[in-house]
Amino acid sequence: GLGDGHEQFPQGRRIPYDKITPGDKYRLWVKDNDFGHGMYGDDLGTCADGNIAERKCLPFQQLLKSTMHAYLDAYIEEKPTARTFLENGYPALGAPTLLEWVKK
Repeated sequence: GLGDGHEQFPQGRRIPYDKITPGDKYRLWVKDNDFGHGMYGDDLGTCADGNIAERKCLPFQQLLKSTMHAYLDAYIEEKPTARTFLENGYPALGAPTLLEWVKK
């Protein structure tokens, strides 16, 4: 997301997805400067960073966890409901101005 501000070009993280071949691939992009891979990716189990508003941390974690679980359920467990969840972009429906969901 946009919170990868320590990098000169956080949008560069979008490029690999744009270049990969289509098929069962999704990108969730969070348009919030507080959302970076280190705070909610590498340290997904904690909300201990004092610089991040605690009110954002838990919802971001829940979003990532539910999306990851849906992906595993869809493509490892082969659950049709989970695949529908992803294909219809449900992870981003709750906040369409904040979340960008792309599939290919």
